[in-house]
Amino acid sequence: MDGWRPSRRDFLGTALALGAGTAWAAPRGGRGDRGDQRVLVVLHLAGGNDGLNTVVPYADDAYHRARPSLALRAREVWRLDAQLGLHPALSPLRAAWDRGELAWVLGTGAVTAGRSHLSACERWEQGGWLSGAVTAPLAQVAQRIAAGDRTAVYRVGCGGFDTHARQAAAHAALLGGLASDLARCAEALRASGHWRRTLVLGWSEFGRALAENANYGTDHGGAGPLFLLGGAVRGGLHGRQPRLTDLGAGGLPVMLDQRAVQATVLARWCGGDPRAVWGREFPRLDLLRV
Repeated sequence: MDGWRPSRRDFLGTALALGAGTAWAAPRGGRGDRGDQRVLVVLHLAGGNDGLNTVVPYADDAYHRARPSLALRAREVWRLDAQLGLHPALSPLRAAWDRGELAWVLGTGAVTAGRSHLSACERWEQGGWLSGAVTAPLAQVAQRIAAGDRTAVYRVGCGGFDTHARQAAAHAALLGGLASDLARCAEALRASGHWRRTLVLGWSEFGRALAENANYGTDHGGAGPLFLLGGAVRGGLHGRQPRLTDLGAGGLPVMLDQRAVQATVLARWCGGDPRAVWGREFPRLDLLRV
């Protein structure tokens, strides 16, 4: 898993946050763990992850019609309920799901249109809410947390999700590698007593188009799922899955402003003030057991 590399927009975000001054508070301590500081790990699935082949609407005929070669069948997915299932490559995370430590937030995205990678990342970074984050590979992050490192926010990058051609095998390999790495991280931190104070927030710039293209891949789309993983996560499915028959010009419609997830994490996990970042409040989602 490649480390995230800072760009000009990240330095700009840092400056904005420092100028705001009041966005962040010192993350509060979790209960029942060694150490007294919560840790946020922001994991970027870079390129625009195909949310429809991640949290799969396997029972929806529109999904199968639009993806004659890419659609996952009911017998293939890890079923979550009668409508949705996970890509089978994510099975290393089954134990976390069964423990209620994995949450998927459906239909998220930016409310402003645009399918540019750069503009999508700028919207995610808006207001510098992740300023001061340390960039490191996931395995190193787990080691540092277990060793009692006092870093409050880490960034981890996982590239390759811009799957315009021959998506099926590539996407399965990406999800499988990510799930295995996350499962190892969770077990290591649970064993060292630091899991409950660790929160992983996984995001991508946007989802992919409903219909597969002529190259057996998918193009940039609209809404997609985010995920949270950690010992204090309120697991399950949250949000609403977009209707596949109600497509707009930007692809799948956004059912939940991604800033509601960001604001929930910032306020409830990090003790920060969303108003200092976005200039307004967002609803707090029931994603965390804190």
